[in-house]
Amino acid sequence: MRSILSALVAVAAISTSAAADKPNFSGEWKMNVSKSTFGSTPPLTSYTRKVTHAEPSLTVQDDQRGGPLGDVTFTIKYTTDGKKTTYDLNGLVMEATARWEGDAMVTTSTDTAGFGVTTRARWTLSADGNTLTLVFHADSPAGAQDVTYVFDRQ
Repeated sequence: MRSILSALVAVAAISTSAAADKPNFSGEWKMNVSKSTFGSTPPLTSYTRKVTHAEPSLTVQDDQRGGPLGDVTFTIKYTTDGKKTTYDLNGLVMEATARWEGDAMVTTSTDTAGFGVTTRARWTLSADGNTLTLVFHADSPAGAQDVTYVFDRQ
């Protein structure tokens, strides 16, 4: 019995350690235009992101200005276990998930109306915690777009 208890304590310690190694994306973030790349997409004039991250809850409040969709403000409430959630993107309802890939967070979204819009963003945090990078890929009937957003902690 004692060896089973010792094994459970060891597993719990390893699980806690693994969870502690995951980055916490909480903070106020402002896009650094000079470090971001937009490919053929018209660049945003400004992009701020507020993230509240308390595992497994991940809430994102985005405020985007300019760019292909015009001015857009939206909130997404994810759980990092891959459960589906929905949000409204300028009248287009999107179904989204978030999940860990190593120390990166990967979010995906698909429109629920069947227009063929899908997105994937890979979130990483710099070692000092002051730079958030989103490598973003979108597919739609108009084609594919790749953008890298680099944010500075505010």
